[in-house]
Amino acid sequence: SDVYKRQLEKTVYSHLLTAANITNAEALIKIWQQITPHLQLEPQLLITYTQELIKYDELYAEKFIRSSLKKTWNSRLVLIYSEISKVEPAKLVKNLEMWLIQHDQDINLLMAAAKVYKRQRLWGQAEQYLRRCLNIHSTPALPSQFERRRVYIELADIMANTNRPDDAIKYYQLALGRK
Repeated sequence: SDVYKRQLEKTVYSHLLTAANITNAEALIKIWQQITPHLQLEPQLLITYTQELIKYDELYAEKFIRSSLKKTWNSRLVLIYSEISKVEPAKLVKNLEMWLIQHDQDINLLMAAAKVYKRQRLWGQAEQYLRRCLNIHSTPALPSQFERRRVYIELADIMANTNRPDDAIKYYQLALGRK
C-alpha cells in the first residue's frame, strides 16, 4: 500500500541520513537532494537531516532551518535552532523574537528563546520565557509533564546561577515531581 511504501521510504532515508560513512555536509546534502520534495516535508526526516547537518556545518544548518520554517512551521526544528552556537546570538534572538510574534504559545519556541538567552547569561530574559512556558498551562495547549520538568530544570539552573539557592531547590523538587 501507499502508506507502507511511504513509511518504508522514510525509514530508508532516515538511515541513509545517519549513516556512519557520512563525513561532511556535502555528502549529507547530496543524500537530502535525492529525497523527493514531499518526503522532505516529513517532520521526522526534516529533524533527522537538520540534526545531522548541524554536526558538519552550523552556518548552513541555520540558513536551512530558517528556510524550512518559512515553508512549514515545526517547533521541534526551533529547538534545534537554539542549539546552534556558531551564529551570532543576536541573530538567533532576532529570528526567535520574530517567530514569537506568530507563535507566542509554542512551548518549544519559548524554550528555544530561553536557551539562547541563558547561553548569553541574560538570566532575566531566559527566566521570563521559561515562566511564559509555565503560564501556558492554563490554556488548552497544556504541556506534558516532561515539558514541565524541562522548564523546572532550566529555571532551577537560572536560580542557581543568580544566587537564589532556595528557589533553585524548589524548582529541582518540582522537576522531580515533589511539591
